[in-house]
Amino acid sequence: YFGGCPVLTAQGRSYPVTDTFLEDILATTGHVLPPDSPCRVSDHGTWNKATFNLHRGGQASTQEWKEAGAATNPDYDEGRYAAYPPGVHAVLSQLNESAINHDLIMELVDYIDLNLGDGAVLVFLPGFADISTLYNTMSSSRRFGDRAAFRVLPLHSSLSPAEQSAVFDVMPTGVRKVVLATNIAE
Repeated sequence: YFGGCPVLTAQGRSYPVTDTFLEDILATTGHVLPPDSPCRVSDHGTWNKATFNLHRGGQASTQEWKEAGAATNPDYDEGRYAAYPPGVHAVLSQLNESAINHDLIMELVDYIDLNLGDGAVLVFLPGFADISTLYNTMSSSRRFGDRAAFRVLPLHSSLSPAEQSAVFDVMPTGVRKVVLATNIAE
């Protein structure tokens, strides 16, 4: 296919990777998008204004109201997800695909911990800000802040080499390592 292109072989370990898509994760976790979620498509709605004549005294009254718009994900295609339950449609139709859903990530890590056995979890995030936000949220939560059960570790270029190497530490029995990294960690 590549017309005699040289092949590079590198020593090391590889781990099996399974592709799981967002709609499958939503169905598995039962994630619900809260009305105030930053991951929800903004609903700007339409402001209306009308003036009404009052029967008494010939006066007029003006009222304003906002009609909720049908803010939907422009990339949502109902037919594409026909095999999925209504909850998946509800999330996908309202999902702002430009926002990182930290709540969903935490729900998924929780699901992995409760259902998929031992092992570390590697979460790829787009950059330092998302790593820091998710790290702070997870570390301060009752569930993931329990160091007897979890070690949440950031991995990005701003950390010292000693801090970066902590992701390779073997965890004690019963402790799940969760690494929050950019794709450079790959």
